[in-house]
Amino acid sequence: MAKVAYYPGCALEGSGGPYDRSTRALVKAL
Repeated sequence: MAKVAYYPGCALEGSGGPYDRSTRALVKAL
């Protein structure tokens, strides 16, 4: 499995809220 670096930035805090939450849920599930 590949390692993925995830850096939530100001863009995700703004318009990318749903993307941020879904990404966190996905990483937690792995």
